[in-house]
Amino acid sequence: MGEFSEAVFHAVSLIPRGRVATYGQIARLIGHPRSARYVGYALRGNPSPGASGDIPCHRVVFADGRICEGYQFGGPDVQRQMLQDEGVTFVDDAHVDLGACQWDGRDAAAMLAQRENAGEESEADLGSARGAEAGMGTKAATGAKAGIEAATEADAAAPSADSPLPPGAPTAPPPDFDWRAELGED
Repeated sequence: MGEFSEAVFHAVSLIPRGRVATYGQIARLIGHPRSARYVGYALRGNPSPGASGDIPCHRVVFADGRICEGYQFGGPDVQRQMLQDEGVTFVDDAHVDLGACQWDGRDAAAMLAQRENAGEESEADLGSARGAEAGMGTKAATGAKAGIEAATEADAAAPSADSPLPPGAPTAPPPDFDWRAELGED
C-alpha cells in the first residue's frame, strides 16, 4: 500500500464504535482536503475490514450520511447492519443520522496530544506505535497525525452550528451532482 492509503487506514482506525466519518472528513484529517474520492479508492484495498478488523471502513459514509451502495465487503445491507449493531442511528434506510453519530475527530487529536504531553512516547515512537496498529510506517503515521491536528484547527476556526454560514457558501453538492458518474460506477 502507498503512503496515502496507509494514512487513510490510520485515520479510519481511530473512528470509535457508534460513530461515523465522511470520506471528505477523512481526507481532511490526513491533510488532503480535496481527496474524498481517493479515500474511497484506498478503502477498497482495506487489508483488515469489518467490525472485528483493525480498519473499520464500514464507519465511513458520504457527506450526506448515505451509506455506500457498492460497499466493498458485502453490500449496503451489510454496512447498515454493522453500523446498527454499533448503535448508529439512521434517518432512513440509506442515510446515517450525521447529527447524532458523526465523529468530529477531535478526540483523536486530543488522544495523540495527551500521549505526547504525558511523555509516554516520542513523536517517532508515537507514529510507529499508532502506525503499527494500522499497519503503516512512521512517516505516514506522523503525516496523519499532522493532518488530524490541522483538520481540528480548521474545524475550530469554521463557523459554529449556531452562526450562519457566509452568503453563498456551499453546504452540499449541487442537487444535480451525480455521485455514480463521479465515482465511475455507471
